[in-house]
Amino acid sequence: MIYLGGGGLFMIPMFEIEQGAGMKTAIGWIGLAIWLSGALCSGAVAAQPPKTLPAAPASDPDMKRIYDADQADRSVDITKMDWAVVGPRDAARHVEVRQLLAEGRLHTGADFVEAALVFQHSTTSDDFLLAHTLAVIATKKGDPGGPWIAAATLDRYLQTIGQKQIYGTQMSTGLNGWTRGAYDSGLISDALRKELGVPDLAGQARQLEERQASGAPPVVVTPVEAPQSPVKADIKCETGPVMRVFGRTSWQVFSCDNGGLLALDSGPPPGTIFVTVTDGKVIAGGQGGDDAEVKVATAAFEAMTEAQIADIIAQTRQVSR
Repeated sequence: MIYLGGGGLFMIPMFEIEQGAGMKTAIGWIGLAIWLSGALCSGAVAAQPPKTLPAAPASDPDMKRIYDADQADRSVDITKMDWAVVGPRDAARHVEVRQLLAEGRLHTGADFVEAALVFQHSTTSDDFLLAHTLAVIATKKGDPGGPWIAAATLDRYLQTIGQKQIYGTQMSTGLNGWTRGAYDSGLISDALRKELGVPDLAGQARQLEERQASGAPPVVVTPVEAPQSPVKADIKCETGPVMRVFGRTSWQVFSCDNGGLLALDSGPPPGTIFVTVTDGKVIAGGQGGDDAEVKVATAAFEAMTEAQIADIIAQTRQVSR
């Protein structure tokens, strides 16, 4: 069958349908639908315009602004950072990012990587776990930076709840200089670290050597007798550390050979708190560091029971094995 349309001549395939009493009707594919419906029509079928796919969402400019401010605060030597200034800025940035999340304004992988890094610069285990979740979302969205920050946030979360890191992304300072702290290096293979963009064990060893040789001073505290301190200079406090967060500060907590604890923050200047238990009463004394943060942590220790102090001591021994 020849069909004349607006664009020229068209050939339509023909076939027959029995109508009864030997009668047959020859129709084309287009005519079949018309015949079945009992309708007659003529003219050409109008072409439909192609559907336009929605544009991919753009990264949020406020998230970029918050992230840039976070990085600017960390563009100086970490040992020279004024935490009394940076700490409150970090807290304010966390509030801003939580608001962006609540409003559903983060869409791209870059948005979620930046948000994860902002919460990585926190002092609480909950914030580190949130940072890990944001990094997982960034990975799902295909951002190449997502896998590494997912590993780093999980390592930091584990450290703050008294567990060993498993990827080896975290380095800190303590009584023995720069260290990776408690680290279960055998749980994850180098092949899996490579998948996440984390250096293998040999590369991590080189990183640590470079940090130790860089001239960046470690936090080294000699346990001298401080005002109101129950610890004498000959006490050794080298078991651990485990991480604890009080206020906005993370503390490395070591157990001592007199049955007490030594808590250090990273300063500068470093804060130090000595803790002992005498006649069932927890006694804590602090020196150095941010005075307000030392007071918060000291009060937190003194509010603990003897059993809670014993539990922390047991955890320091566990991570030192």
